[in-house]
Amino acid sequence: MKMRIGIFFLFAVLTVDCSRVAVPLLVNPTATPLPTQVPLPTRVTVVAPTPTLNLIPPGDSSEAATMLKDFIAAVARGDVNGALTYWNTSQSSAYAANVRAMVQEWADKRRQLVLGEITYMGRDATGKSVPMLLTDPRVEQAVAKVQIDGLEYQFYLSQLKGGWFIEGVNTFGK
Repeated sequence: MKMRIGIFFLFAVLTVDCSRVAVPLLVNPTATPLPTQVPLPTRVTVVAPTPTLNLIPPGDSSEAATMLKDFIAAVARGDVNGALTYWNTSQSSAYAANVRAMVQEWADKRRQLVLGEITYMGRDATGKSVPMLLTDPRVEQAVAKVQIDGLEYQFYLSQLKGGWFIEGVNTFGK
């Protein structure tokens, strides 16, 4: 309290001496609280679509796409015999052994197989194999793009009695 009186007295004396006008000194005994501060966000969340893996391409729910999806699921489970049921290995015993070894390697190494687009093929009036709509009754073959650990492959499919089967596979591009 003495301090407040001392400051008031000093201020009053200075005011009287300088301007000869008395100005009251207002002193608030309680501290004024600071305004509430709202922290700014430090992180910004960006929502991006996640790519879907191992799914049938959008809009294609054909038997060929379903067969490939089932083949990929069998490889992912490590079921080599189950995966081979989707493969036509009737060409020769050497071909069947090579296919088994390849599928076994995909299963053992846990290769990531991702199904891409499928192009359906059939014979036109001249006998040439040309791309066709899936709904065309002349469709008898298909070429499916499948990425295996990021490398693009082409799977060749044929429609045989009993459904679609894989006939062969080649690397695509590079």
